[in-house]
Amino acid sequence: MATAFAMAKFAGMFYFDPRPFVTQNIAPLFPHVADNGFPSDHTLLTATIAVIIYSASKKLGLVLMAMAIIVGLSRILAHVHSPIDIVGSLAFAVASGLLAYYLTNKLISKFA
Repeated sequence: MATAFAMAKFAGMFYFDPRPFVTQNIAPLFPHVADNGFPSDHTLLTATIAVIIYSASKKLGLVLMAMAIIVGLSRILAHVHSPIDIVGSLAFAVASGLLAYYLTNKLISKFA
C-alpha cells in the first residue's frame, strides 16, 4: 500500500487537476477542500486493497475491484474528482501490485 501511495503522491506533484466543483463553479455533494484532485486517495486505497486480495483470491479481488470502481464513480458524481483522477488511482494501484508481485517472486526464488 505504501508503494501505491508514494507513486500517487509523487505523480500528484507533477500533474495538477483542479477539482470539478472548482472549474465548473458548482457545489460538490459534500464540502471539500479545493486542492489537487489527482489522484483520488479513496479510489487508490480501495483499488490497492482489491489488488492485494486478488493475489490470494481472484474472485474476491475482482469483486473488490468492482467496488473500487464504484467508489471512483461516486467521487466523480459528487463533483470532487474528474475521470482522470480515478483512472490514475486505478493505474497506480495495479502498477504497485504488479511491482510487489514481481519483487516478491524475485525474493522467494533468491532465498528458496
